[in-house]
Amino acid sequence: MIEQHLKSELEYNPESGVIFRCAGRWMPKRKATLNTVHPNGHMYGTFMRKTYAAHRVAWFLHHGAWPMGEIDHINGNAQDNRIANLRDVTHKENTRNMKRRSDNTSGITGISYHTKIKRWVVQIGRRYIGCYKTKEEAAVSRAAEELKAGYHPNHGR
Repeated sequence: MIEQHLKSELEYNPESGVIFRCAGRWMPKRKATLNTVHPNGHMYGTFMRKTYAAHRVAWFLHHGAWPMGEIDHINGNAQDNRIANLRDVTHKENTRNMKRRSDNTSGITGISYHTKIKRWVVQIGRRYIGCYKTKEEAAVSRAAEELKAGYHPNHGR
């Protein structure tokens, strides 16, 4: 039932990623909707007293079905809801396209300096990869492991 209302009252522009309320008797002008920015960076909005994530509604309006998994913003911009920037992925795939964490001190995801052993330690998730004398060796090792594990090229940007 909600799906019918979404389709009849909302329009989605796949090139701009903007969702509009359709013009009608009660609203003569098209007006952008689902455009409230949440602290997590994603856009949300309320429709029929329920809050929706704009990227999930965009997927639904474009494809005619709700996504099976999570919606990944390929370029990492959570407010860019163009259909070319959205992909339906599993949680595991989505975590393989994450930005570098704000508390990262090495500048490279999965690499940290261990002061006691004076080596650069490489990990993927909780999996230990190895210790290296130089940060460059560690970076090469990490990149090779990311490639083997199927990480997205944007991971850690």
